[in-house]
Amino acid sequence: MKYLKRFNESSYEEIKIDIADDVQWIEDSLLELTDVGYDVEVRSFQVISIGRPGITVTIKGDKLLPISIGENLLTIDSYLKEQGFVGFNPYDYDNEYSQSRYNVRVIAFLNNIRNEYENNLPDFVNMLKRFTVNAPFNSISVSYFKPEVKLNKSFI
Repeated sequence: MKYLKRFNESSYEEIKIDIADDVQWIEDSLLELTDVGYDVEVRSFQVISIGRPGITVTIKGDKLLPISIGENLLTIDSYLKEQGFVGFNPYDYDNEYSQSRYNVRVIAFLNNIRNEYENNLPDFVNMLKRFTVNAPFNSISVSYFKPEVKLNKSFI
């Protein structure tokens, strides 16, 4: 039993090291938001059931987020997809029949009230274009995971 536990812990450490460069790249790409007072948290995790790495990016602040947050999210999305990541939804990541299986969903809040509409990343960014000064949110989060095989763009 100890051997099994030790193996799992070491493989998790390897996964964390494997995506450390990706986490660092995301943190660096969001430095401008950190510099103006927003909290940026880039956290790695492991999808336990399949033993694959994941990354969650959360940006929050006491004030409304800037409109440019949409461009930041698209840049991160493009980078992570080049690295083999896809959108992570804990409810259907393993459902091969789900049409939205690998879609990136934006979880956005304004003063602890969740936005229930336009959560798909492209739709969310298009929605932000309707605003002129700030995005109507003070917290945004997106999650990705890396499946075993890099997927074609047709699946994403």
